[in-house]
Amino acid sequence: MSIKTAVTLLFVFLFCGWGRAEEPLRFVSDSNFAPYSMLQDGKPAGIDVEVFQEAARRAGIPYALQLVAWEEVVRKVKSGEAHGGFSFFRTPEREEYALFVEEAVVHYSDHVMFTRNGHTFPFREWSDLDGKRIGVNKGFSFSEAFGAGGDVVLKEFDSEAESIAALLKGRVDGFVGQLDTTYYQLGRMGMSSTVIYLPKVVMKDRPAYMVMARNSELKKKEQIARRLGLALRSMYRDGTYNRIARRYLFRF
Repeated sequence: MSIKTAVTLLFVFLFCGWGRAEEPLRFVSDSNFAPYSMLQDGKPAGIDVEVFQEAARRAGIPYALQLVAWEEVVRKVKSGEAHGGFSFFRTPEREEYALFVEEAVVHYSDHVMFTRNGHTFPFREWSDLDGKRIGVNKGFSFSEAFGAGGDVVLKEFDSEAESIAALLKGRVDGFVGQLDTTYYQLGRMGMSSTVIYLPKVVMKDRPAYMVMARNSELKKKEQIARRLGLALRSMYRDGTYNRIARRYLFRF
């Protein structure tokens, strides 16, 4: 048997139809992470949403997708109330309650330091932040060096929109934001030239994943994760991923 034939048979086995008696896969994602996941006219939309929907279609898996606040996403996955979710950065803590889909990531994130145009400051080393008031999103972890020691004052916010507001009001000197989502917000606010980012990248190409909840009652979690992962990988290979992303972000 050729390698190509073996791979084809594996694909067919993994992607065989979902049993008709099975309930839809219950997935959750962030309702406030545009352009990756958001609500438009009350319906889920965004890059990650469309990517998940197409991966589930290719895998032959029916689903019910709910977008909620990020804290609720984490709670539902951690408790097993949801069968899975996206998009999760990988941490040892999360690996305890989530099975990460390994075959392909949902997206990569770059995080940078945003500040007001005309109020920039040197940022080459972490020590340059001493004495600065820096905003960060709740639930996000960065380099261990970030904010460690020194006199950095970290202020947590529920969203990048709140971080932008705090920056404009002078409550913080800068904030760490995901490059795409922050610029999406700034573009909608007409402030793409008012708020800018500093050259040093806080975090580069950080992968975000689909996950399956370890504590859910769903059977064959590993097999389902594999099916979704292979479907997602095929979307990268045939250009579908970029076609979806390009509708939201020019860089694709």
